[in-house]
Amino acid sequence: MAIFDVIGPVMIGPSSSHTAGAARIGYFARKIYGDEFDFVVIDLYNSFADTGKGHGTDIALLGGLMGFRPDDVRILKSYEYAKKLNLQFKFVWNKEENEDYPPNCAKITFFKNGNAFYVVGNSIGGGDVEIINLNGYPVKMSGKHHTLIINSYDAVGVVAFITSVITQEGINIALMDVERDSSIGEALAVIKLDAKFPNSRIEEFYKNKNIKKVISIERLAE
Repeated sequence: MAIFDVIGPVMIGPSSSHTAGAARIGYFARKIYGDEFDFVVIDLYNSFADTGKGHGTDIALLGGLMGFRPDDVRILKSYEYAKKLNLQFKFVWNKEENEDYPPNCAKITFFKNGNAFYVVGNSIGGGDVEIINLNGYPVKMSGKHHTLIINSYDAVGVVAFITSVITQEGINIALMDVERDSSIGEALAVIKLDAKFPNSRIEEFYKNKNIKKVISIERLAE
């Protein structure tokens, strides 16, 4: 059996942390960004950088960025598919230990029209992952809930407006975290839901002039 043959029913590769988890981080990051991009830079830290080559962490991350799930055999040929799609990317293997990042960590930075947006993900074992930072905002997202990510101006009444729109749809809020950045007068709300918020109703949020961007992410498959 080759090192990257199918292992079990849920993943490609020899390591749940370094391959299945890496694929999930890439997949999750692309869902969060939710748009086309000109170029992407993938920084790998600590264990991902040290042993990632041997575990196929790079092909897994790249496959995830193209929408391949951890059990998708196309991951084995991620570089070939990326070339066919003309996907512009760069891996940065940060070999020195970095205490600012957890052990199995990747920072994925998307560039479009000169603007950058990054997602930091951590593989925590067994194929499970956590997104821990979105463009400078600390977050904690596992993909186990349907989630809304809402970027807004830090204005009075915005949180109340957001919750009212959600409750009008009859959806329970499992958890809501709001991070504020006073230096730019903005806030980021990560709202975990018991059910998917309908795409057809996303425009309701934009009726509030203080809301800048809304991202809806379906719960990731186990």
